[in-house]
Amino acid sequence: MQFVDDTDMDSALVQVSNKLDQAKSDLPETALTPSVIQYSMNMNAFMTVAVSREGSSVYDLSDFIKNTMTPYVQRKGGVSSVSSSGLVEQLVQVQPGDVLLAISFPRYSKMTVNAVQYAREKGADVVAITDSTLAPLYPLASAALLVRSDMISFVDSITAPLSLLNALIVTVGQRKNEEVPETFSELERVWSQYSVFGKTEDE
Repeated sequence: MQFVDDTDMDSALVQVSNKLDQAKSDLPETALTPSVIQYSMNMNAFMTVAVSREGSSVYDLSDFIKNTMTPYVQRKGGVSSVSSSGLVEQLVQVQPGDVLLAISFPRYSKMTVNAVQYAREKGADVVAITDSTLAPLYPLASAALLVRSDMISFVDSITAPLSLLNALIVTVGQRKNEEVPETFSELERVWSQYSVFGKTEDE
C-alpha cells in the first residue's frame, strides 16, 4: 500500500492492522499468518546503475562488472551490498544442443542481439522471431520465423507475433503430450494447496 506524503503513518498502520485482523477469519486454512511491515524509501538508500562500455562484448562487459567494478564499489565506505545482473548471468548455462528463442521487432533491441551473439559463441542454436530478412537477428539465427508487426497507430501491433507464439506453444505441447499433463497436474495441486487462484461459488 502507498500513502500520500502528509499521511499520519502511525494512525494508518493501526487502521491497516485492524482491518487485517478482521479479515483473518476469511483467509483459507493454508494461508500464512499475515503481517504488516512499514517501509519508507528513506529507510534504505539504494542506487541502480546501467553500465555500458564502448568496444566491449557482452561477455567482456559482464566480466568487468563482476570482477572489477562490483568489488571496487563494495569496498567503499557506507556501501552495504552490491549486486549485478545481466544477459551473461541469465545465459551462462547455455551450451551446445540448447536452443535460444529470440524475439525482436522494431525498434530492434541491441541487448537481444548481444544475447544471440553470446548464445551462438557458446554453441547454442538460435530460433529468431522477427519481421524481416533485414532484421539484425536474421543473419545470426539458425532458423527464423518472419511475421509482420504493423504500426496502426502510435503503438505497435503485436497481434500477429503473439498468434505465432501461441501456435508454437500449442505445437510443442502436442509433441510433449506425455509431459504436459503431468506438469499441469502438479501445477494444479500447488495452486490448490496454496490458494493461488480464487474459486467461483459453484466450484
